[in-house]
Amino acid sequence: MLVVQCKNCDHLYYANPPGEDWFANFYRSEWNSDRGENADAYLTASSAIKTTPARLLADAEIADRGLRMLEIGCGTGDMMAGLQQTGFSDLYGTEASDYRAAMSALRFPHRVFRGGYSAVPSGLMFDFIFSHHVMEHIHNPHEAMKWMVARLSKGGIIAITVPDAACEPLLNQILFIPHLHSFSHRSLIKMGESLGLKTLFWKGANSPYELTAVFHRSSEPRTFDEKTWINVQSSSFAAPQLMKQRFAAFAKAGKLGDTIHFALHAGEKGATAMQAFGGVRKVSAASALLARFSTRLGRQIAAMGFRRAGNKWIGRLRVVTAHLKEGDDPITVIGSTKGDLALHIK
Repeated sequence: MLVVQCKNCDHLYYANPPGEDWFANFYRSEWNSDRGENADAYLTASSAIKTTPARLLADAEIADRGLRMLEIGCGTGDMMAGLQQTGFSDLYGTEASDYRAAMSALRFPHRVFRGGYSAVPSGLMFDFIFSHHVMEHIHNPHEAMKWMVARLSKGGIIAITVPDAACEPLLNQILFIPHLHSFSHRSLIKMGESLGLKTLFWKGANSPYELTAVFHRSSEPRTFDEKTWINVQSSSFAAPQLMKQRFAAFAKAGKLGDTIHFALHAGEKGATAMQAFGGVRKVSAASALLARFSTRLGRQIAAMGFRRAGNKWIGRLRVVTAHLKEGDDPITVIGSTKGDLALHIK
């Protein structure tokens, strides 16, 4: 695996991930639920309601209940239900998992499209497009945003919530392949700028470890209350130094060619710790990497050479290289990637 970081915008991503077709099959058939292979036997409508997008719209002073809305990656429909509860009714969603799409379709018949954003019928336009912890799973987020802008009605907004690259657990960023991208303030701003959008950040995000960016067309001025919104410049953050330090600390756990032995703990809060050369170093206290185990996931982890011991999986990495690349060909994902930080492991 090759993890690279864009020095211009701090964006972190895999340079050599599996192809889009692989991920489409993975999400359609395997990304179902913690019930694993028996998910379909438990198919039922969720009763959960999440109010995050409804609260965001309230803070944006958007009150028109007749607006048409689309959630990219609607899961079991919990956030659409939160919007419905507050009076919005023209709701649509997309969902890549067959199982989750079937669950949300029980709540919103004929309103859920199975697949990614490209599954939305042509001609449908939306006043509000949003996603919650989905964009980091998308193979090419710039193309996804480009599609959203094309489907955005005049005066509409886009809201994207993602993990903060500077705070996301390091082992997630190295080992958790479904998280293809780790976004920063800079990478979200630059992605918006490349598509003619202005970007603000919502203070009402559910966690201090995530970012909620709201985009609107630069040609359509909007007024946002500073009490609930942050209007920042891309130069306002020191994320590249923070992330570089985190990767450097990981690399210094051993010299080139050494084996790093570590344990991934799956506790009540999904706490993750790494055991390196006899010492235990805390990496994160809220990792979702191995917070839940399904039968299928357990087999996959075991096949990778991990060993289960109680509530943790024990494995090892061998440090191949950890260095600052100079002058490789740029990979266009969010912006230029000259001088990327690269960590090779196997």
